Amino acid sequence: MKESAQNTVLRKIFEYDDYRKLLGDFFSEQKRISEIFSNRYFAMKAGFKSSSYLLSVIKGRFNLSYATLRKTISAMGIDGAAADFFENLVFYNQAKEHDEREMYFSKLEEIRKQTRFYKLEKRQYEYIKEWYFLVIREVAVLCDWKDDYRRLARMIRPPISTEEARSAVEMLLEIGLLVKDDTGRYSQSSASLNLEGIPKYLLTNLKKELIKRGVDAIQVMDRTERFGAFSTFTMSRETFDFACEVLEDARRKIIGKSLNDTDPDKVYEMNVLLFPVSQSIPKGERQ
Repeated sequence: MKESAQNTVLRKIFEYDDYRKLLGDFFSEQKRISEIFSNRYFAMKAGFKSSSYLLSVIKGRFNLSYATLRKTISAMGIDGAAADFFENLVFYNQAKEHDEREMYFSKLEEIRKQTRFYKLEKRQYEYIKEWYFLVIREVAVLCDWKDDYRRLARMIRPPISTEEARSAVEMLLEIGLLVKDDTGRYSQSSASLNLEGIPKYLLTNLKKELIKRGVDAIQVMDRTERFGAFSTFTMSRETFDFACEVLEDARRKIIGKSLNDTDPDKVYEMNVLLFPVSQSIPKGERQ
């Protein structure tokens, strides 16, 4: 990657999961550190006819074509793994089908694994690599399982392998999220995890896996063991913002009560989703 020592955006390129955000940050940084950099300068460097083209891409008005993608990579001055990553990130963000997005996400992960970025950050972020790591952290302190990893593995729903349970505990102990005392009992170094600062792509992957567990729960668990409510309705942006506030308040209250629970007997995962399933209808076209 051809970059200056000041270019922090490109040094962190493998942390991004949205190429438009990456381009926006890149442009902002370049304008800050270079007196000659401007939209027009970049357009001339890339060979774009319009100086506002990439700004429209950043704002989501246009997508990058393969030709303009290659020109953008050249003008940004990136090559090697960084260029491959940016190209697949564009394909990932612009893919319309789920299978296509999954394919490009896998390619992004493979590129990340081959980079210095991944090796430096891997240990710190290991605990959100697999969905069951978070569950193991809770189950391990819920009872005295006497280092019987087969038993621990069977306590997870759906069950994991004995080796997966062993590796999870060893990793959690190594990075300090589990503590084992002289009697062999396990405890947590803190009651809750702070995921602030975790690269967005790692959190996105974790959330996807946990949502899959929720889909499985709806299919195989009795209604007395899980909760699922589904509603489809119209609302304004104002009502949407109100709904987000109510849901976040409810989430915090539930977590607060759980932290004060004196007799917990099971580990739960709570997913609350609220998202649009249509495009915004212009005011003049509404009935």
